[in-house]
Amino acid sequence: MKRATIAAAAIALAMTGFGPAAGAYAEGDPAKGKRVYRKCQACHSVAPGEAKAAGPNLFGIIGRQAGTGGYGYSDSLIEAGEAGLNWSEETVDAYLRDAKSFVADWLGVDRRKVRDKMNFRLRSEAQRADVIAYLISLSK
Repeated sequence: MKRATIAAAAIALAMTGFGPAAGAYAEGDPAKGKRVYRKCQACHSVAPGEAKAAGPNLFGIIGRQAGTGGYGYSDSLIEAGEAGLNWSEETVDAYLRDAKSFVADWLGVDRRKVRDKMNFRLRSEAQRADVIAYLISLSK
């Protein structure tokens, strides 16, 4: 059931324009992504086990259940994780584009009811693909 939900969400993301073109992550450049990540490092760490007060550690984020991993996540993100949201290339892409709208869509609630701590948006599809490629490269 969870796989069907994730697959349906990925399809919906692609149809709504939230997801990137097919193969965009494979084409993402980890070196460029490392530079893009500088926008994220004030709040996030990618070093295994390192914590920052403002945001969760992103090491190994792909495959992780949303709202887990030793950080004080918002109730909305914890609820999304409990409802089956696991971080994949597609879901991270959509989240980086507009976190609050993505979580609201995942939960099927009005955007105004979502409380999410991520206020940053990464609007460039190429930069999102690059930073996702960088995050994936860290776990290899």
